[in-house]
Amino acid sequence: MKPTDDIKNELDEILKKLDEAEKEFTAKMKEFNLAENSKKEEQAVE
Repeated sequence: MKPTDDIKNELDEILKKLDEAEKEFTAKMKEFNLAENSKKEEQAVE
């Protein structure tokens, strides 16, 4: 068994990585949505 502090530290690291991944994912989704919206607008103009 690992000491409790080690487990807490590992969990903190994992949570930080998850948080960063979520922010990155959200940013990419925004970029994707903007690209999709501009495609739709271009199609609507035609």
